[in-house]
Parts: sequence; C-alpha cells; structure tokens
Amino acid sequence: MGKLIDITGMVKRLENPPNRIREWRKRRRMTLLQVANALNTTQAQISRFEIGEREVDLAWLRRIGGVLSVSIGELLNPEDVPLAARTEDERAVLEAMRVGNDTTAPVLRRVAEGLIGHARENDQDSDQRKSA
Repeated sequence: MGKLIDITGMVKRLENPPNRIREWRKRRRMTLLQVANALNTTQAQISRFEIGEREVDLAWLRRIGGVLSVSIGELLNPEDVPLAARTEDERAVLEAMRVGNDTTAPVLRRVAEGLIGHARENDQDSDQRKSA
C-alpha cells in the first residue's frame, strides 16, 4: 500500500501509489465524483482504489479503464507489468490514436506499419553484414 505523506500541512499525496488510477483520472481532468458517477459507485470507493486501501480486481480495472479510456495495463504500475512499459513517444502515439478522429488511427497505423517494416529491413541488413 502506498504511504501518505503530508505536504504543506493540508494536502496529502501518495509517495508510492499502488496503481495509476489517480494519475489517469487527473490526466483526463476528471474528478472523483465524475468517475464514481460513471461507474455507479461512490467517490470513497474510487479513492480507496487510488490509495490502495482496497484492492482493485480485474472487473474494476476494466470498468475504470473504460471510463478513463486506458488499458488495464496502463492503470497498473510499470513494475507490475514490465512488458507494458512505454516511452513518452510511445504513450504520445497511443494517446493520439485514442483521442483522434476517425481518420487519425488508420493514418497512425500505416505509419507504424511502415516504421516496423523499415526496422525489420535494417535488422536483416545488419544480420547479413555480420554473417558476411
């Protein structure tokens, strides 16, 4: 469970949050009340999840992720999902795909496919030079 620390005598924040629910809620500029209402629950319930007073099960992660438009993996801490760790650039591309219009995602997908193909060609060229 994350440890609460006191800052400025009034505001408390988590030093080591148990998950990234609060982070994503704030990124989406949503209040506890807005998230709670969207999930048909209480603000206290969401707060307990955010600070680790209550463990978040898979069903809740799915529901919360749906409201915040993020994957379950993005709600977890990177050390809990090492393969899900992303760079800032990767997160920016994913965010662009999520918030873009109907034409954004297909364009980004084509760019990604082109980059993947280019990277594979470079890897093959490198392998051929090593074996030569």
